[in-house]
Amino acid sequence: MITLISKNNFNVLINEKTGKWFSFDYVTNNCVIKNITNKKLKELFCNYDEFKEYLSELKNSNEPVNTKLIDMNYLILHVSDVCNMNCKYCYATDNLIDNNSNKMTSDTMIKSILKFYKGNDFYVLFHGREPLTNYDNILKTLEYFKDKKNIHFILQTNGLLLDDNKMKQLRKYGVIINVSIDGINDNNNVLRINNTKIDYTRIILDKIVKYKINPIIIVHKNNYKDLVKITNFLTKNGITSASYNFLWPTSESTELSSYVVPQELLIKEMKNVFNNSIKDNKFIFKERDLYLLYGRILKRDIYNYMCNTSPCGAGKNCLSIYKEGQIYPCTMVNCQKENYLGEITDNTRDILNKKVILKTRDIKKIKECSTCPIRIFCRGGGCSGFIYNLTKDINAKSLYCDYYYEMIIYIMQSIYKMSNKKFFINN
Repeated sequence: MITLISKNNFNVLINEKTGKWFSFDYVTNNCVIKNITNKKLKELFCNYDEFKEYLSELKNSNEPVNTKLIDMNYLILHVSDVCNMNCKYCYATDNLIDNNSNKMTSDTMIKSILKFYKGNDFYVLFHGREPLTNYDNILKTLEYFKDKKNIHFILQTNGLLLDDNKMKQLRKYGVIINVSIDGINDNNNVLRINNTKIDYTRIILDKIVKYKINPIIIVHKNNYKDLVKITNFLTKNGITSASYNFLWPTSESTELSSYVVPQELLIKEMKNVFNNSIKDNKFIFKERDLYLLYGRILKRDIYNYMCNTSPCGAGKNCLSIYKEGQIYPCTMVNCQKENYLGEITDNTRDILNKKVILKTRDIKKIKECSTCPIRIFCRGGGCSGFIYNLTKDINAKSLYCDYYYEMIIYIMQSIYKMSNKKFFINN
C-alpha cells in the first residue's frame, strides 16, 4: 500500500509494508491519502513526470527482515531490591532493607548466564533498584566470566556508590556503565532527589564528567525545557550519547501523570534536541531514541531497538531474572503472575515458548496502529511493558502516539532537506 502524506508543502509517499519512502517539496493541501493511484498523483502534482520513475522502486521494494529474534542474547539480572535512593518513578520492586535476602547471589547470577549463553555475542545487564548495593557478588560474577570475551556486561546505577576503585575494577572487566540522572540542576532532579539529604545533582554530574559515563534521563515537566542545555553540557564535557526516556506513570502511581509533558511541548523540545545533535549531516550527539529512530527511517533498520517494537524482544531475545532465579520477559513486569515464565532450573525451550501477556502486543491488533501509515517506523509507540503497566491492556494505544507520528514526519523532512536533492528516496 502506497500512502501520500502532505504536510506544510512537504510530501512523502510511503510503502507502508516495506518502509520505503520518497519525498519532495510541492505546494499542496495537507492530506493523508491511502492507496493513492498514479492518476491521483497526476491530479495533485504537475511535476508528476519528474518523479514517476521513483514509483516502481517504491512499490517493488522488499520488506525488512527481523534478524533480532533469532537467538536469546540479552539477560537482565535484577541483582538487588535494595536502594540508597527513593525515586518517585522507579518501577523496580520497593524494598529498602539492606540484607542478603534482598540480593541475588553470585551463584544465581552465574547459573543464569550459563543457562542462556550459547557462545555467540551475549549481553548481561546488572539491574535492580541499585545494583551496586550487591557489588561483591557482581565482582565474583565478572571474575568467573573474565575469559568470555563475547559476553558483554552493562551496569545501570544511580551513581552514588561509584568511586575510583569501583570504576577501575569495573572497567578492567569491560563493563559499560550507565548512570541515571534527570538534568543539570536540582529542579530537573526533583523526582529523583525526593528527600535525599545530599548535594545529589553536583555529586552525580561530577562523576559523569570525571568518568565519561553516558547518562539515562527521564523526561518530565521539570526538565523538558532544559533538554538542549543538558545536551550542550554533556557534549561540552566530552559525552556524546545519552538516553532521554519519557516518563511513564503506572496504574498504581497515577500521581506521576501530572509530571508527564504534554505531547505538543515534548515534540517542540525533542525537535530542538534533534537539530542540536546534527552538524554537517552527522550526529555529534546521539540521543538513543532519536538516533535509532533516524536509522529506522533512513536505512529501514526497522528492528534496531527491540524495546521500542511491538511485538518487542521481551521473552524472545531478552529475559529478566529476578533475585532468586524467577524468570520474566522483561524487568518491567518482574513479579507479575501473568508474565511469569518459570525458574532458571526449568527447561530453556519451555521458558522461551511459554505464552505470557507481554509477548502478545502487536501493532496489527492495536486499533490506532493498524491504520497508521507510519506504523512500520514507530512500531507501537514505545515500551510494551510501560504501556501494559499503565493501562492493563497489552494492545492499548501508546501515551506517546502523537509524539512519534510528528517526530517521524519531522525526521523525514530533515533527511530530505539535508540531502539537498529535489527528490529523495531512502535506502
